Amino acid sequence: MPIPIECSWTIRKLMKLRDLGQLYVKHTIGNGKSTFLWLDNWHPKGPLYKLFDDRTVSRLGSSLYDKVSSVIEHGAWHWLRPRNRVIQLIQSSTPTSLLPLGDSKDVVTWTCSPSGSYSTKHTWEAIRNKNPKVIWSSLVWFSQNVPKWAFILWIACLHKLLTRDRLKRWGMPIDPHCILCLRHDETANHLFFECSYSSHIWQSILTKFQTIRSSGNFDMKLNWILAHCKSNSFRAILIKLSFAVVVYHIWLERNSRVFGGRLWSSEIVFACLEENLRLRVSTWKHFPNSVENARLCQLWNLPIRILRTPPH
Repeated sequence: MPIPIECSWTIRKLMKLRDLGQLYVKHTIGNGKSTFLWLDNWHPKGPLYKLFDDRTVSRLGSSLYDKVSSVIEHGAWHWLRPRNRVIQLIQSSTPTSLLPLGDSKDVVTWTCSPSGSYSTKHTWEAIRNKNPKVIWSSLVWFSQNVPKWAFILWIACLHKLLTRDRLKRWGMPIDPHCILCLRHDETANHLFFECSYSSHIWQSILTKFQTIRSSGNFDMKLNWILAHCKSNSFRAILIKLSFAVVVYHIWLERNSRVFGGRLWSSEIVFACLEENLRLRVSTWKHFPNSVENARLCQLWNLPIRILRTPPH
């Protein structure tokens, strides 16, 4: 079936995956009454129509819509025109162990799932390109993170955000200067860490954690956070969440100035991200009520009720 001209982008993409999906749909032959002889994936060679054209099938006295049952007789294979070269090729590539299962019904299984039933998870694992796991994955993808914060942080860690230095390299006629400080060229390292605007926000964050940290590039910051967030403690999760929310809001403010003309001071941006972080953390309830955690709640103005009281 050809792809319809007037259909949505999603439908077109899904229909282009038909050949790939067909490889995972396996038919186990019982009586052969519900499986197409030429179209379905029941033979070790795959769908037989891909090996021969329509004319070849017609010359065999068959049709694309014939069922497997048409070549089964008394529980065994009974191919028409057994001396035909095509039929001999099919017979020679059919294992002797592949036999019809009598009166039982044909069974359809989704081969990339252990259960045999369709599973989005197992299908994605089967078709996706697998690459080595990056060291910063736990910094981006953790259950307490907010999806939109995680997405922007993920793109930033991949160095794929469309900062002005990248756009300039692509030949776009734009002002290369950072729109937050208007002094230096905008790169990812400058925008998020070296810019005086961003540095003020980071200093406010570090004050909340009562930590002193020198400047560095993006990768150095990632390594520092990873070294201090190896556990699942309240402090470690809060540091990772703070990193995500700061990167998100700096990028948001940058885009707001580029496209919307909004000019928020670093104090306003910090107050906004602090409130967003507070609202997110206020839903937590499973961290212990220790002295350190209570101190962090006080510094961040978080409700103490989010800490679990130890049993007496």
